[in-house]
Amino acid sequence: MPRYDPPVSFYFTLSIANPLGMMSVDMEFREIGGIGAELSTEDVRDGGANDTVYRLPTQVNYPNLRCARGLAPIGSTLLPWCFSTFANTGGIFVPMNIVVSLLNRDAMASPYMVWTFYDALPVKWSVSDFNAMNSEVAIEFIEFQYTRLLCVPGVSVPTMT
Repeated sequence: MPRYDPPVSFYFTLSIANPLGMMSVDMEFREIGGIGAELSTEDVRDGGANDTVYRLPTQVNYPNLRCARGLAPIGSTLLPWCFSTFANTGGIFVPMNIVVSLLNRDAMASPYMVWTFYDALPVKWSVSDFNAMNSEVAIEFIEFQYTRLLCVPGVSVPTMT
């Protein structure tokens, strides 16, 4: 029986799909967090039975997608989109889809799992503190909110025989 090896969390990509559907891959992220969903419920009591409470689903809530990377790599398509969103005073925003792929350890780097975040907009951007006493890389943090999340298993599951 083949042994199942869980995927490693350090081998991933982030892609952005513009409104025309063209993908731009950005692999310079050191960390991506906030992937998840939570179902809110409402308690409803049965008319004559005081001991029965039904918990009915009301809506799905998603945390912000949090990304961290070394400060502004040249050629990134992400920052111009972020800054144009933050500078927008006309109220016209351009949501995009973000695709995060957790990759297998194989030579072809096939996806193990793929998450698509629909209608994403950047809502926060910041840079780590600068400190001349430390020899650390300058990190930028970007957060996105989105309307819907789709999770799809990838092409293959890593196993060792």
